Amino acid sequence: MAFLSDPTVKSRVASLVSEGDRVQFADPRFRRELGSWVHSRRSASRDGMSGSNFGMPDVLSATGGLVIRTFDIGEGVGAKDQEISAGSPALIVVATDVDDVRHWLAAGVAHVQMLLQVTDAGMTAAYMNQPIEVDELRPALKNLAGLRGWPQLLLRIGHGPVVQPAVRRPLEEVLLSAL
Repeated sequence: MAFLSDPTVKSRVASLVSEGDRVQFADPRFRRELGSWVHSRRSASRDGMSGSNFGMPDVLSATGGLVIRTFDIGEGVGAKDQEISAGSPALIVVATDVDDVRHWLAAGVAHVQMLLQVTDAGMTAAYMNQPIEVDELRPALKNLAGLRGWPQLLLRIGHGPVVQPAVRRPLEEVLLSAL
């Protein structure tokens, strides 16, 4: 795990986040998938995320999903994410020595433990995984974070506004019985 608080390093990582946004939003397949996950908190679907996650009123979620699917908004999203990332008190990179399934699971465990500590300290965390999701940016993140291993997650931490939790299906609806 790497804790990044140096303003110069954060600025360079923020540039990678912004570039990742531009690359991802230029891909119509990415936009279609992301747009398909945007639903109002009042919709029958209990999956996805509200348009309020994107700064719009929840009632406009359907319109937000349409906009995301239809238009390449990567420049605007990238500029906003770059500003947010660079201005965050710290960025955390969760990494593994090996890039395989067993180590991904270990990164998930470390990630949950870290989120609990962040929450216990009265702070919030938000994902900024674009440099990990765009393969050609991942080595640059690895170098900027001074890692020997492979970055698996990138989060910004600090103090943020309280937001409504995401709407989810009941647990018994998503668990499979082994009986």
